[in-house]
Amino acid sequence: MQRMRGRCPTAKYLGSGVVENYELQFKGSPRGAHATIAPKSGSSVPVGVWRIQGNDEKRLDFYEGHPDYYFKRTVPVTMEGRTIRGMAYIMDLKQDFGLPSANYYNIVEKGYRDCGLNTRVLEQALDQAWEQIQVREQHQVQEQHQVQEQQEGIEMC
Repeated sequence: MQRMRGRCPTAKYLGSGVVENYELQFKGSPRGAHATIAPKSGSSVPVGVWRIQGNDEKRLDFYEGHPDYYFKRTVPVTMEGRTIRGMAYIMDLKQDFGLPSANYYNIVEKGYRDCGLNTRVLEQALDQAWEQIQVREQHQVQEQHQVQEQQEGIEMC
């Protein structure tokens, strides 16, 4: 909360909410990924909800790298039994999974704790990123072996 208040001095924290049918993910560079959300039926992401002013949004746009790194999307947020419209920064959905730095993860985790949110979703996103990286690396190794075998087959002819 302290970071948000520093970036957006006129923002007001309204409480926590949930974005349904999205999941939290870590994407971007392989070892310096950032948090984003992506559509996934049946999943949900707990979020802190803030009311921001125009100048706050401009500061956030700059900080979040909008429109180059993140784009903005209006998403339904369930808060206190009702649905409101919220703005979320979302990374290009084609970005690969990656692992956040320990410092970045700790900052996001602190934000979740400050807002009273369950941090299990962060752990799940980290596990998912790790699994996706392992799958990607195994696929790359298999491709390298296939190329080597093809080259060896050419040399034998």
